[in-house]
Amino acid sequence: MSHAVRLAVTVWNRIVVVPLLLVRGERAMRGHRAAVARARFMAAVARAPSCFRAHFGLARAHAAAGRDAAARRELVIARHLAPSRFRELRRTLPAPYRDAELMLSSSPVRHVVARPAPRAASAVPERAARTDRGTFERTVRDDCRGAAERARFRAMGAIRDEEARDVDWDRLSARLGRADV
Repeated sequence: MSHAVRLAVTVWNRIVVVPLLLVRGERAMRGHRAAVARARFMAAVARAPSCFRAHFGLARAHAAAGRDAAARRELVIARHLAPSRFRELRRTLPAPYRDAELMLSSSPVRHVVARPAPRAASAVPERAARTDRGTFERTVRDDCRGAAERARFRAMGAIRDEEARDVDWDRLSARLGRADV
């Protein structure tokens, strides 16, 4: 896959697909359909692991479905991603999830984004440095599946103007539009 196509897919996910999933998840929450909302927010988290709205919405969907541990885990991740936004929106949560214990949690829990069809060695999660609490997996913050793919992506270099002009944007958007949203 060329660098231009990879960039177009990333932009498409961030600008079109993820906001659409978030809107559909919010609409399902308003319609009291927690299972549908959870599926939409999980898809948004898979495509944009560092999206505060996706994690916060997923926490609300887990809470509505009675999945207390999963809701707290997503709230810790959301708080870690955007502490000030979390403080603002914390009051909108159900009472059991507004407690001080959640606010005192120092780091996000182990979080590995589910990816379709993992590839051999690059699917192994990266390990953070050993701390006094043990070894923790890093929170995924990009679209790469591992260190090897991240290194290949960085080695590609910048997109040249002629590469951007050569992309058939209509064909690419039609190809991306076929993906299940």
